[in-house]
This record gives sequence, C-alpha cells and structure tokens, in this order.
Amino acid sequence: MAKIKHGFSGQRLIVYPFYVIEQALNNPLVADLVVHSMGYFPKAESHYIDRASGCGEYLLIYCTKGEGWYVLDGKRYVVPENHFFILPAEKPHQYGSSEHDPWYIYWAHFKGKKAKYISDQLQGVIPIDMDDNSRIGDRITFFDELLNVLESGTDEATVNYVNLSFNHLIASFLYVKTYREAKFSKSKAENTFFISLATHFMTENLENKLTLKELASHFGYSESYMY
Repeated sequence: MAKIKHGFSGQRLIVYPFYVIEQALNNPLVADLVVHSMGYFPKAESHYIDRASGCGEYLLIYCTKGEGWYVLDGKRYVVPENHFFILPAEKPHQYGSSEHDPWYIYWAHFKGKKAKYISDQLQGVIPIDMDDNSRIGDRITFFDELLNVLESGTDEATVNYVNLSFNHLIASFLYVKTYREAKFSKSKAENTFFISLATHFMTENLENKLTLKELASHFGYSESYMY
C-alpha cells in the first residue's frame, strides 16, 4: 500500500515562512509559544510519516474520528477517536493512519519557550471523554477559526493573533475539565451533575417508592433544594 505525507481530499495545510517564525520567536509578545504550521487531514488513508531525526518543533495531533498510531522511543501507541498526543522536538518518531479506519486529524507544529513544558505535561495518548458538556465541537470550531486566520495572511497582527490564540487552544487540552466548565455557571454545572446523579439513582430504584425526604437524605441535600 502506498504511503503518503499529505494530499488528502478536503485537507487544510498552512506552513508559515521561515522569516515569519523567526520574527515571532524574537517578539516578546508571542515568543513563548509560536505556531510553525497547522492543518486538518480528513480520512487520511495511507497517511504515514517517518522522521528518523525528529523535527525542530513539537507536534500536537488530535484525532477526531477514525484511528491512527505513533511510535516513540521504540514503543508503538494506538490513537483512537477523541484522543490526542504530543510528539517532542528533536526525537525520532513515526506515525500514521489505521489501514482499516483512517484517522481524521487536526494538527499543529509549534515551538517557543513554553513548548517543552506543555509537552512534559501531556505525555502519551490522552482521551477527551464524551459527555453532555464535552465542548468537543467548540474546540474543533476554534481550530478551524485559527486555520482561517492562518490562511488570511502573514502580517504582524495576524501572526500575533494566531500565536496568542494558540495558548487558548493548548489550554483546552491541558485543562479539559476547566475548559468544559468555563462555558457554564457553577450553579448550572452543579445542577447538571445532580440531575444526572439523581436520574441514575432513580433508574436503579424504579421499584422503590421514595419520598422527597428519603431522596434528599440519600444525596445529602435539603428537601427544598431537591424540590
């Protein structure tokens, strides 16, 4: 089977020119985290990369559908849907798409003073679990927005916007729980959690005729709160 680096139908791929990256790395406003390139590969059949000497940037790969894999330090990892990983700079690695279920991936090469610290905190294959407040769609939308901006030009304002905004994108991977809760008030989050818990409990006890007082006592809330 053929192995290809890119050229997938519907893909997006933007690489900043060398001079743009160097200017950003010397700009105190954004130098700590600088985007080198970003992209989206849908249904990346036969996707395969082998970097025997690694590359000069850190690489985030976010699998939104399908399945892929990567090899680092002689160990092979499977990357399912809704999982992501970061490859460190300057280390040999390989990665590619599953033959039976090609992955759909968003990816970004980045560097800067904070890049290593980000990579150190995000080791291995990390899941983004689905729930009623997963905000997976929000993250994908934001990724697409950054790609739109990357495609719009290389003037200083545009590049600064991309690099500053990339901090927010990385934060959504570093602190998934906080990212999810940020969109809702604390009271709404608590109510959502309680409703889910109460529904589960009541489903498991359908044959029991519980009074409001008994239900409140079980969850440690007042009768008025339960009401």
